[in-house]
Amino acid sequence: MKIEMKIVVSFSNNLVSKGLTSLLTLDEGLRAFNVSSASLDRAALQEIQPDVVLTDFSTLLNLPPASSAPARVLLLDTGCSKDEINYAFMFKDISGVVDVNADEQLLTKAIKTVVGGRLWISRNSVRELLAELRESAKSRDLSEREKRLLNEAEWGYIADSLDIGKTFYSYLGKIRKTMGL
Repeated sequence: MKIEMKIVVSFSNNLVSKGLTSLLTLDEGLRAFNVSSASLDRAALQEIQPDVVLTDFSTLLNLPPASSAPARVLLLDTGCSKDEINYAFMFKDISGVVDVNADEQLLTKAIKTVVGGRLWISRNSVRELLAELRESAKSRDLSEREKRLLNEAEWGYIADSLDIGKTFYSYLGKIRKTMGL
C-alpha cells in the first residue's frame, strides 16, 4: 500500500495555484489541495494536516509560524532575491526551494525529499550562494573548518547531492555573517 502525501498548494496567483494542484494530483502518491493565499491560516492547515505546503514568497510571509503548522514548507522560487531566500530559510523555517523552471518530476522529487525530513535546494541556488561566498572569502579570515566546507562544496562533494542538511545551510549562513554579508 502506497502512503499518500498531502500537499497544500497556495500561491498569490490563483491560476498558478490551481494549475500546480491539478499537476500534482496526477501523481498517485500525492493528494493536492488548492488553498487560496487569503484562506491559508492555522485553521485551514489543521483541518487538512498537510505534509508539505508549496507556496511562493509573498504567501510565505503570511504563513502561520511553523510551531502552529507542523507541515514542511517548500518555496517555489518565482524570482526571489538571494536575500528573500536567505530570509525564508532563516526566519520562516522552510524545508526547501524549487526553481520555477523545474519539471514535474523534479518538483515531485523535491516534495518527497522534504517529507522525508531532508532539505531541498536547487543546484542553481547552491551554486550562486557558493560563488558569492568564495568571492567574499578571498578577503576574509575564515576558520579551517569554514575553508574546508567551502572547498568541499566548491568541488561538488556537498552541492551535487541535493540532500543538503539544515546544518550545512545554517553553517553557510554563519560564514556569511562572519564575512559581514
